[in-house]
This record gives sequence, C-alpha cells and structure tokens, in this order.
Amino acid sequence: MAEVFRLEAQYASLGKLTANWKKAQPLEATPYYYSALAYFESGEFRLAVEDALMAARFPHQNLPHLSLLLANCYIKLHDPQAAAAQMQEFLASRPDDPMVPQVQRSLEAIRQAIQP
Repeated sequence: MAEVFRLEAQYASLGKLTANWKKAQPLEATPYYYSALAYFESGEFRLAVEDALMAARFPHQNLPHLSLLLANCYIKLHDPQAAAAQMQEFLASRPDDPMVPQVQRSLEAIRQAIQP
C-alpha cells in the first residue's frame, strides 16, 4: 500500500500509513523509509532525516536508495558535506546502480561548491 501511495503522490496518506506501520514493526527499516519519503515530500526535511537514519539502523537490502534520500534531505537542509558523504556511501555500496552517473555528477558539483 505504501508504494501505491508513493506512486500516486498521496504523501499525507503515506504518512498516516507509516505512523501505524512503525508502531506495528518498530524494528523494520521499510516503514521508516516510507515515512522519511512522506516527510521529505511534505517539506519536513529534519523529520525525514530522523526517519531515514532510523531506517539505516536496521537491515535494508531492499532499500537501495536510502543514502540518496538522505543526501537530498541534507541538500535541502543546506548541509553539502553530509549530502556528499551520503552520495559517497551510495557509490561505494551500489557501483552498478543506474543512478551512478547522475550521483557522480551531483557529487562533483557539491565538491566544487564547497571548495574554499
């Protein structure tokens, strides 16, 4: 159901679903990941980071883009160094992902922007 809400951009419904889901499965990464997505899309970037970091605490091989979600949150929160760290983590853990070229370009742009 969470994926349906995400695909249909029903982020308020996704947030409500994940609130109950996190209570039912507090030691699973997936509800925190979807909750972070709902917060991100609602512009609540600090809450998105909190839930994404919570998701990262649990095994999550089915959530390959968790680092990219965190990177995007950190960009919105004006923390390019944290965003770069998440992008590097993604590149190290997913070298064959189709998103690699785009992430490499974004990482290079961040590096150029933060150089003194």
